Amino acid sequence: MTTEEHFETRAERRARKRLERKQGRPSRSWWRRWYIMAGVVVVGGAVTIPLIFHSSRATTTKASSNRADLALVDSCTTDMATKFHIHAHLSIVIDGKAQDIPANTGLAAHCLHPLHTHDSTGVIHIESPSAKDFTLGDFFHVWKNTFSTQAVLDTKIDAAHQLTVFDNGTLVASGPDTTMRDRHSYAIVVGQGAEKITPPQNYDFPKNL
Repeated sequence: MTTEEHFETRAERRARKRLERKQGRPSRSWWRRWYIMAGVVVVGGAVTIPLIFHSSRATTTKASSNRADLALVDSCTTDMATKFHIHAHLSIVIDGKAQDIPANTGLAAHCLHPLHTHDSTGVIHIESPSAKDFTLGDFFHVWKNTFSTQAVLDTKIDAAHQLTVFDNGTLVASGPDTTMRDRHSYAIVVGQGAEKITPPQNYDFPKNL
């Protein structure tokens, strides 16, 4: 091979590359750029996906951030300080027997808890200095009694004692975390054959509540 032939071959190669670029055929440098871009997309996807899920979690947290904390649940308030005043009704049935909810739960000589009762009808008064979401579990906390997925009062949840919770007659799965709404009737029922349990009749709230 002569020197001239060698230079002609290189010239032909350069000419071929110019032709490929004109025809739009991707060069090796283009593929390298594509791989780099693809790598950025993958990395971006790996970063973006957790952010999307985090955003979803933040939305859930934001929606439930109105829940009252224990400091508020345990606090002592006054009628004058009340800015949020609603009423809910609670029934507790264990093995077919209605359980008593004592009058004056959450009331003491020098303390009015935001969650309290005035009588034994099961009506829970929610009188708070701020509009927060109070749960059934919060009331049991004030009552100093047990309500969890493991036990209700002194009864353990097991195969013979299944737990069901109703909100206005509708079965709910939120258990102790069930938020109490104004003029809603809640029922905690423990017994066999949970799928066959009929909730107690909704409470007929007096008009003056």
